[in-house]
Amino acid sequence: MLTVFTMSKGGQSMNKQPVDIHDKKYNRNLLVLVLIIGSFCTVLNSTLLSTALPSIMKDFNISTSTAEWLSTAFLLVNGIMIPISAWLINRFGSKKMYLTAMAIFFIGTVTAAVAPNFAPCLPEESFKA
Repeated sequence: MLTVFTMSKGGQSMNKQPVDIHDKKYNRNLLVLVLIIGSFCTVLNSTLLSTALPSIMKDFNISTSTAEWLSTAFLLVNGIMIPISAWLINRFGSKKMYLTAMAIFFIGTVTAAVAPNFAPCLPEESFKA
């Protein structure tokens, strides 16, 4: 991202307006806020999963080893997608990829929250990662 400086006659900058590589102006504070919220939600989700495992085991009447597959699948898919995301960002652009990732994360969270039993939870948790 580039920052354009408008210089006055005295040589001091009067207006700092950030622009992207296509010379489009953007709101830096809004960009940072959106990235912080998105990062916070995804990190919070992985933390909440480990603390929710006892409740999940009780509600779905499953064993500990079966419930652990949720965190295993989440971390496995997350570990695979981190290196692939660099290629996807170069191919499709960072804005499209971020918005797509947040939409997929939201859909996965909602569908996992309303899952009637454990069977749909595992693919949905992988989907969120």
